[in-house]
Amino acid sequence: MKTVPLSLRVKPEIREGLKIRAKNDNRSLSQMVSIVLENFLNEEKEKELALRMALIEADKELEKGEFISKEAMCNWVDSLGTDKELSRPEPDIFLNKK
Repeated sequence: MKTVPLSLRVKPEIREGLKIRAKNDNRSLSQMVSIVLENFLNEEKEKELALRMALIEADKELEKGEFISKEAMCNWVDSLGTDKELSRPEPDIFLNKK
């Protein structure tokens, strides 16, 4: 695979962390930085795709006119991981369709 040079400045502790990780993985510092950047870009693509999918789903929900109130959602989120975990909330706000 063809590569091109890239120059950047980082904090000393970032460079040291990368050097240690590169050594542990038997890679050069340059290879490690390339891997880290590639992973970052892949994660950003995945986040963007997930956001687009969520927006499509939100548009579908908007068309239905059914929503979950902030209060119901907060109560559910607050209960997660507790002994009294609530079920996922159902829509409790319904807009009149004309």
